Amino acid sequence: MLQAKGATLPTIGGAFGKFACGWLGARLGVTRTVLLTEGATVALILGPMALPLAPALALLPLVGIALNGTSSALWSTRSARCSARNRRRSACRIVTMGGAAS
Repeated sequence: MLQAKGATLPTIGGAFGKFACGWLGARLGVTRTVLLTEGATVALILGPMALPLAPALALLPLVGIALNGTSSALWSTRSARCSARNRRRSACRIVTMGGAAS
């Protein structure tokens, strides 16, 4: 039933989001990429509420791009921004902040 309602569409977009945000991160930097994708996530979640079903479903892959892209950008920079000694702690912080934000 969920597939009929478009539940797989964000997953399809998410696979592309990892590539897209890696590309953006290399050009814009991690902080700008995360801010851009977080803003896009908010807009793409709130925007379809005012749209009819068909256009709203068309936007769902873009939600997946923004959501998966943000997490990939954050995880990929963890090793570059943290010393080897603090990587485990930084992973816990990222997961905790993500859980607290949701």
